[in-house]
Amino acid sequence: MNRVHIGSISTGTLRTEDLLEAFAAELDSIRGTSKAHYQLVFDAQNRYYLDDGRDEREEEAGELVSELMDALNEFSPPFVYFGSHPGDGADFGYWPDADALEEEMRYAEDTADADTKYLPDSNVLVQVSDHGNILVMDMERREIWSCV
Repeated sequence: MNRVHIGSISTGTLRTEDLLEAFAAELDSIRGTSKAHYQLVFDAQNRYYLDDGRDEREEEAGELVSELMDALNEFSPPFVYFGSHPGDGADFGYWPDADALEEEMRYAEDTADADTKYLPDSNVLVQVSDHGNILVMDMERREIWSCV
């Protein structure tokens, strides 16, 4: 599994050019991407979408931003999504999906360790401390992601 870093990829801007650059760089940095992903990176980096300022070019660029976001979401670990931060629409990155985690925790199974729950639908182990710290692990108890 490719590891992504939870947190910001692009902050403080909604300019299409800036998002294309940041999202393409992130997708390009993820090893093992498909030919389709390489094509997205190529299209974004060559910016021909924005050269003449025509409305249809801007629309195409906006669609490319959406396609890049979808591609980056494919690399999100369990209970993490790629998109804008819930508290700041101009802060894009990988963020924990607390609602999805909370929903699946309703079906969690106990393990030998009282603090650890098994989530059968996602095939992961999850620890949530009494302070709200979250640790998501694979079945070999290797950390997938955590947050405080």
